[in-house]
Amino acid sequence: LYISSCIEKDAHRLTINLKKADDLPRWSFLGAPGIGPVADMPESPDASVLFGVLMLGRQKKLAWDRLPVFGNAHVCIKITMAQGEKQQTKSSRILKSTTTAVYNEAVMFLFGTTKKEIDSTKITITVHDMQRTCTGDDVIGCAYLGAVAHDKSEMEQWKNTVEHMGKEYKGTHNLKPPHQAPPVHVAETGDVDGDD
Repeated sequence: LYISSCIEKDAHRLTINLKKADDLPRWSFLGAPGIGPVADMPESPDASVLFGVLMLGRQKKLAWDRLPVFGNAHVCIKITMAQGEKQQTKSSRILKSTTTAVYNEAVMFLFGTTKKEIDSTKITITVHDMQRTCTGDDVIGCAYLGAVAHDKSEMEQWKNTVEHMGKEYKGTHNLKPPHQAPPVHVAETGDVDGDD
């Protein structure tokens, strides 16, 4: 995900420029598959790949007349910015049938510029496949800025944006899987009962 960010202190505005999202999934399933005998499988170079991946049991495969629709993602980027109790969400336009979405769009938020507000800022940038919205799993991946930044690139971009207000800072971020659980630290307990 290629973005840039800029805080304009006097205007109380945060601008995130969406440049490009690339290396997106090439194919997605839409619809429920049907089952048919192996003999119904048409001859094509892609058929063996589909058969190998989607085989449902011995001598069964997806029925070609009821095969789900395959296609590239219909990409939309949503940005959610939270400062304290206030939360704002904005979206890009949808780019259809692509694995590389080039936007060159600016998304602007009203932004509190006090130190406390900046320190509490949480920005989540999610890339969605709008063809999968009805299934509830439309998020392709996420990137974060502010207090929720994970990666070095995210932290550095936000640090530069905050320290040099008025200047635009570019960042390239790897998308993380949606709903990624935070790391869990397990503490070992000692033997409390010595009577065993």
